[in-house]
Amino acid sequence: METVEELVVAVLVDQLRLPSAAISPNSTFESLGIDSLVIVELSLILSDYLKIDIGNGVLSGEMTISQAAQAISELGAV
Repeated sequence: METVEELVVAVLVDQLRLPSAAISPNSTFESLGIDSLVIVELSLILSDYLKIDIGNGVLSGEMTISQAAQAISELGAV
C-alpha cells in the first residue's frame, strides 16, 4: 500500500503531469509551479481517492510534499 506522501507524488506525476525527478519530500507546491487552483484540484483528487474530506485551506502553496502528506494523514487518511 502506498503512503500518503507516495500518493501525493503519484497524483502530481500521473494526473498533473509533473516530472517525478523534480519532486522531493521537501519540494513546496509553489516551487513546483502549482498555484491555488491546482491545489484545489489536487485536494479533490486526493479526497476522492482516500474517501476523506480535504477542505479548502488544508493544503497551501508554501507546504512541502511531506507537510501536505502529514496534514492529510491527520484528517484520517491511512
